[in-house]
Amino acid sequence: MPLDQYSWQQQVKTLESYLTRAVLNLQTLERAQVSPLHSLKQTPNASKELLSAELEQSIEQNRMRLSEALKYYASLANLEGKPDSFAHARDRSLALASSVVTETERCFERPFRWRLLEDPPPADVNNRLHAVRYLREGAQKLAAFAERKNYDLAVDLSQTVLANRAQQYKASNGGGLGEKDESRKLWDATIQYATNLLPALREQALLLVQSVLKFTDPFYRTGRDGITRFLRVEDLNEFELTGMQATLEESLDAARLQLQDAEFLAAVLDIHVRETIEAMNLILTLEGEGIIEEMTADLRLLAQHDPKTAEQPIMIPNHVEDWDHPGPYSLITIGKRIQSLTGFPDIIRFLHYEGKLLLANPGSASPDRPEQIPLPLLRAHVRLLRQTVRLHTVQRQLTWLVSCDGYLPLSLIERTACGPCADDTGSVGVLHTVEALEDLIEARESSRPVAAGAFPSLRDAWEQAQELIREGERRLSTAKMRGCALVSTVSVSDGKTSTVYGSDARGVPHYLLMNRKQARDSHR
Repeated sequence: MPLDQYSWQQQVKTLESYLTRAVLNLQTLERAQVSPLHSLKQTPNASKELLSAELEQSIEQNRMRLSEALKYYASLANLEGKPDSFAHARDRSLALASSVVTETERCFERPFRWRLLEDPPPADVNNRLHAVRYLREGAQKLAAFAERKNYDLAVDLSQTVLANRAQQYKASNGGGLGEKDESRKLWDATIQYATNLLPALREQALLLVQSVLKFTDPFYRTGRDGITRFLRVEDLNEFELTGMQATLEESLDAARLQLQDAEFLAAVLDIHVRETIEAMNLILTLEGEGIIEEMTADLRLLAQHDPKTAEQPIMIPNHVEDWDHPGPYSLITIGKRIQSLTGFPDIIRFLHYEGKLLLANPGSASPDRPEQIPLPLLRAHVRLLRQTVRLHTVQRQLTWLVSCDGYLPLSLIERTACGPCADDTGSVGVLHTVEALEDLIEARESSRPVAAGAFPSLRDAWEQAQELIREGERRLSTAKMRGCALVSTVSVSDGKTSTVYGSDARGVPHYLLMNRKQARDSHR
């Protein structure tokens, strides 16, 4: 029942219980300056100093919260006949008291958890039983965490992106490529791999959680009233106590490590879910903005102003062996290839290979003199450059999703997993060049005088962009999960070769745990 539906006296009593708990917690913390549940005897001095500083800061903050809560509480008696004012003071006081309780209990828990999960197992049987209870509570919380709804959102978004890709295949008029395009298959395999990695991580984390819960089951007993309670030493006979001690000595440490590993995989899963959602939303956003149509329209404009280049046949990259074409003299032209572009990988591939000649020759103007290039052409180039950077961002995110190189347990006490690298100087350089060219466009539109050589050349801009594209293609085509690669196999049918991509994402958690085990062993 909501608090405001209780009588005035009951509301005050509830608030008093929170305040009493907050006061007692804070007093205990102030007396000890460290959690009474942990002596810190085996804690390194540097860690002691860090923990002590954090505790002092936390105590000071909680003193201020508690002082303010008590002021609001003291005002309640004068506000009994003023419902709105009373409700505000009550809720404010209750919120502050609750925050003190939560924060002080966190301060207690961290060293307690440190002792139970990181330090050598406690020798005393009662402390070992406390560890069992903590393991069970931690495993139950973790099981609920691994089932969070964002997981389903990430999978749904990935499936939506793959469904859109299938529609793009169907809408494509082929252009000599069709569904055999290598870059398309690699993109789809990458998205599918990222999607398959989610259940693999969650399943392994839950398996470890179930193992921990199974270990703790014998330490709980259901009474005649149907309530399951934790066993106490004084409730056991000598035979049961001996068996419990043996179980604790044999299996407690293994269960602690299993919970550590489950927490690590859950942290990886959480980061992977968030990054998958971000990457898929970015792809869907770009598709919704019509980036493919916009870039295709700009490429057509460039081809119209340079028909001589547009009529040249495209150059087939050496690594593409399954391109289906009748003969060497019927190769598709650059202009016709633009008409068939569909999907991000298709666009990126064209910019990387077949479109380089068109991009480097802006009509009859010199690419080194951007102030002489016709404004419509210059605008088209600048738009293409900016969108190329956005597509490169998608490539980087997809590469990171299947590489997992960012998952490193930097510390066994405060586990950290880092996401995609924020340092992308190549993209920043291209964007600076694009901004400079946009300034040039603005100057020409306003008829301001433009000095020769005052702005970057179009040739330099596209060389920067080409380097971005090459880096993205190289990373995406070689993305591997150490020991669990996104592998490709070549098959031959009717004299034609084709590449099939596949992966076993179920091996990824094993790789991560092996990496974690090595890090753990190196800290011993």
